[in-house]
Amino acid sequence: MPTPVGHTLAGLAIWAVSEKPKPPLKDLLTARCLGWAALCVTASNIPDADFITITRAGLEFSGQRHHGITHSIGFAVGLGVMVWVWGKIRKSEFAARAAALTTVCYSAHIFLDLFNVDTYPVNGIGLPALWPLTDRYFIFPIFPGASRVDILSFHNVVAVGLEVLLYSSVFLAALMRGRSRGNSARTAKPRLSP
Repeated sequence: MPTPVGHTLAGLAIWAVSEKPKPPLKDLLTARCLGWAALCVTASNIPDADFITITRAGLEFSGQRHHGITHSIGFAVGLGVMVWVWGKIRKSEFAARAAALTTVCYSAHIFLDLFNVDTYPVNGIGLPALWPLTDRYFIFPIFPGASRVDILSFHNVVAVGLEVLLYSSVFLAALMRGRSRGNSARTAKPRLSP
């Protein structure tokens, strides 16, 4: 599975692509932009909340429930619908955008998890990405997964380094998309005809 670093960078890339019109880079630190970025980062990491189990003794952090139905498109759509309903109840003009971003970022988490090695067979190898359509588990292991046993191992350093290299490149490309050549038509110089 990607680490929270990879999922966070993926969420930020989705946020950067979703910003229309593209504000100048200096305007990305406004409360509005940061709010949308926070939504995307949260939604892209929330599927891993299944690492937390509530027991009589309190909160327990384990992988016993990891890669269950919280890692499915059904759960992503369900959460998106809940966000939309909540937005409509609050009469927010942004309910549809918040729901769409939540669903897309949540689904991106599932998509990224499909491509990592999963050697923790408690819930099955892979994840039930297409639940409730099917209970089948899917996995297409291309990237090394992070080790849950030794967080600071060399293996994890390499895995996080690969994530940072790959996902930060995607994030930066998304951030710069539409901002090249003078930051759009607003600042473009008029051409003089010959």
